[in-house]
Amino acid sequence: MPEGDTLFQLAARLTKLLQGSTVRHFDAQDVSLLETDLVGQVLDSVQSRGKHLLMGFSSGVTLHSHLRMDGRWVFRGNAIAPAIHGALRVILGFDSGVLLGYELATARIIHLQTLPAQDVLRTLGPDLLARDFDASQAVARLAALGATPIGVAIMQQTALAGVGNVFKSEALFLAGIHPMTPVNALRQDELEALVQLLVPLLRRNAIGPKYGQYRRQTRTSSASGPLQWVYRRAGERCMRCDGIIELIYQGMPARSSYYCPVCQPTACCVGLQRD
Repeated sequence: MPEGDTLFQLAARLTKLLQGSTVRHFDAQDVSLLETDLVGQVLDSVQSRGKHLLMGFSSGVTLHSHLRMDGRWVFRGNAIAPAIHGALRVILGFDSGVLLGYELATARIIHLQTLPAQDVLRTLGPDLLARDFDASQAVARLAALGATPIGVAIMQQTALAGVGNVFKSEALFLAGIHPMTPVNALRQDELEALVQLLVPLLRRNAIGPKYGQYRRQTRTSSASGPLQWVYRRAGERCMRCDGIIELIYQGMPARSSYYCPVCQPTACCVGLQRD
């Protein structure tokens, strides 16, 4: 499932393949996209911002897409552009091949400089994979969520951008925090430590493996056994304490949270400050 590391890798791959290339063909399922003619424009940049992908063109416009669960961009070298149909939402043709956008939850052409303050890209929290990531701002935004369960809070893209189900469950396990713990039951140093856990988890997965050729790994490369500590391991033994990993659903829409009830005690979930 796409999280910040997946989009970071996708942006890097498309940059290597297509940056500086001229658009020769453009088609889209949503006719409103066709009001801006991208043919003849140069693809200047491809960047990720949290779970969003931004393709910048020479005229100053940006093609913004969000993959959600099922979206994907596929590049086919030296291929003839197919007709738009079904799950195929966007086609960008270049001299070297075609870039096909399938099942894109968001696909729009925008001017980044003129976006309103309430736009989704304006309200994003600090990007965990950005070079200028501001950990203190991320902690402050998390703290502002008050009584929100931490398993919901760190998925809020307005608090910090890039975290999905996998990194949420894994980071909370490593921090020893139950996913139902209210944010305001955690100390400042606990929130800071949690953010500091998330950064290397995402970066190690974003920079290390090749795009599309890996399974997300949150245990060290030298470790044997499963690649994740708790994610998708409900009913299995915890590799730290031998307890049984459990699964709950949180938020709207409901999202999965995996945890070890022994390593991640529930005492703080009644609003008590932990020692």
